[in-house]
Amino acid sequence: GLKWVVEYHVGDRMDKKQLEIEVDKSHSVYIYGCQNTFIKIIGKVNSITIDKCKKTQVMFESCIGSVELTSCNACEVQVTGTLPSCSIDKTNEAMLYLSRDSMDVASTPLPAPASTSPSRG
Repeated sequence: GLKWVVEYHVGDRMDKKQLEIEVDKSHSVYIYGCQNTFIKIIGKVNSITIDKCKKTQVMFESCIGSVELTSCNACEVQVTGTLPSCSIDKTNEAMLYLSRDSMDVASTPLPAPASTSPSRG
């Protein structure tokens, strides 16, 4: 399906940049390097990846696959329909707002911190 790529959209702290994307269930959305941006995804989407974004808000109706946040800071994700799976990795201050239909979302647990002890062998 079609892959939407949203890169380097930067808004002001007081005036967020706003984008709307109309999708269908075969589409995926990749959001990279955005800051102070509000992105509204209209329709049912296959998957959403949010990578290296700061103070970015993503709102969508429903997702068939998963939403992934990687290396983000102070980002918010809101689903108004269904979301079966969510993964958050290397991210500070993530907020996930779930609808009633998404309360049983499967989230990937964060890995335990790596040991700082030298290995013996």
